[in-house]
Amino acid sequence: MDPRAAAWIVFIALLTALVSLGLLAAPYVALRYWYLLAAPLILATFRFGLKGVAATSGSGVLVLALVFRAAQDNFAQITGIARQVIESPSSSQNVRFLVGNLLDLQNIEPRIDLARALMGMAVVISCSIMLGKAIDRRAQVLRLLQRAFKLLGRYFSPQVIDSILASDQ
Repeated sequence: MDPRAAAWIVFIALLTALVSLGLLAAPYVALRYWYLLAAPLILATFRFGLKGVAATSGSGVLVLALVFRAAQDNFAQITGIARQVIESPSSSQNVRFLVGNLLDLQNIEPRIDLARALMGMAVVISCSIMLGKAIDRRAQVLRLLQRAFKLLGRYFSPQVIDSILASDQ
């Protein structure tokens, strides 16, 4: 394997791991920051084309699933505590009103944030696939040109090839 490619793989893997750990550290708000997973995806797309898209988009969706699970557990705990406070016989009407306003559970519902995050990731992945295809085609054209250059080298002198290439520029 090319050492530069291996270095890129390590860098992208570390970036993905750091973003993932950052998101998992605060699951209650992490789904709102899904776009951080686009950075490794875009880097991998530019460097590795469709193969990079496949690897990093899969890991990005897996991280979103893990973050959703953690956010759902956190949401269940918050909901349970709020219900205990609201339903306790010793709490007054003011406490119930205050807790209801403070914990507007619709705003931290993880399913809503997951839907937004998945839609956003789908757009980023779709764009990355198109970009990856273009990068792969460009690499294929470059390989074909290099092959043609080698074939021309068999039949023509290096000066003739250089003059042909220089006339294009």
